[in-house]
Amino acid sequence: MISVVIVTYPRSESVIRCIQSISAAADEIVVVIDGEPAVVAGALEVLQKSIPTLRIIKQHVSCKGSARNAGCLAATGDIIYFLDDDVRASPEIVALVAKKFQLYPSADVIGGPNLTPAESSRFQKTAGLILASPFVSFSMSRRYAAHGQDRISTDRPLILCNLAMRRSLFSGDGHRFDERLHYNEENLLLWQIARAGGRMMYCPDLAVYHDRRAALLPFARQVFGSGKGRAVMSIIAPLSFSAVFAMPALLVGYIVFAMLNPTTLRVILLAIYVLYVILSAYLSACGTKERLIALLLIPVAHTAYGAGFITGIVSGSWKTKK
Repeated sequence: MISVVIVTYPRSESVIRCIQSISAAADEIVVVIDGEPAVVAGALEVLQKSIPTLRIIKQHVSCKGSARNAGCLAATGDIIYFLDDDVRASPEIVALVAKKFQLYPSADVIGGPNLTPAESSRFQKTAGLILASPFVSFSMSRRYAAHGQDRISTDRPLILCNLAMRRSLFSGDGHRFDERLHYNEENLLLWQIARAGGRMMYCPDLAVYHDRRAALLPFARQVFGSGKGRAVMSIIAPLSFSAVFAMPALLVGYIVFAMLNPTTLRVILLAIYVLYVILSAYLSACGTKERLIALLLIPVAHTAYGAGFITGIVSGSWKTKK
C-alpha cells in the first residue's frame, strides 16, 4: 500500500490538480495544510467527497519539517510517496513507485527527477535548463534531468517533490524531519538514513513535472533558501559538509572584496568567472534569447545560493529546538 503525502500552502488550484492526477491510483492521499488553512481547506473538503482516499490534516505552524512529520505519522501505507502540491504527475507514477520497490527490495528510499513542463514560458524553460545543467548545478543537476539508468544514490540527486520512502524508517524512535530546516530538510534526513546503513536509489524514469519560478526574484528567493538550508544542515551535521556547497559563498565574498579592493589580478579573476558564465550559458541553453536569459540566471543562482549559505551560518536558526 502506498500513501501519497502532500504538504500544501494557500494555493488550492495547484494542489487540487496534483491530487486529481494521482487519485485513481493512490491507495491513500494525505494532505497536510501547513500554515493558515482557511484558504485551501474548503476546496479540499469539497474534493474529499469525491475522493474517499483523501485525508486532510490542518496545522497552523508554518514549518515544512513539522508538516512532513505530521503527514508521515498519519500515513498508513508501507510506502510513503512525497509529492509537492504544484507537481504534475501521471496516474502511472504510483504504480511505477510500487514496481521500483519490488525491483529493488533492499532499497529504503527511491526518488526521481522533476522536469520542466513543456508548456512553460521561455524564462521557466531556461531556468529549468540551468538547474539541469552539470556546468551550473554540478551533482545536483540530476534532480532536474532524466538521464542514464537506475543507480544507487546519495542525497544530492534526490528531492522531496518526488521521493518515496519505506514507512518503517519513521516507526517508533526512527527517523524524523528536522524541524529547524525549512529547506533541505530531506537532504539531512537522507544523509542520516545513509549513515544508519539505509540504501537509496535514483531512478530517472520515475519523473514528474514541476513548474519553475516564473520571474527572476522568485527564482533568486528559491535558490537563496536552498543555500540557507544547506548551511544550516552543514552546521547540524558537520560530516555532511562538502566544499562544493561553500563555493558560491566564497564567490560572493570574493566579489565584495574585489569591488572594495580592486587590483588588476582581482579583476582578471572576476573576468575568468564571467567567461565561465558565458561558456556555461552557451552549453546549457539553446537559442539566442534563452542564452541571454541564462547569462542572467547563472550568476544570480550562484550569488543567491552563496548569500543564502552565508545567511544560514549567521542566522542562528540551527540553535532553535529540533
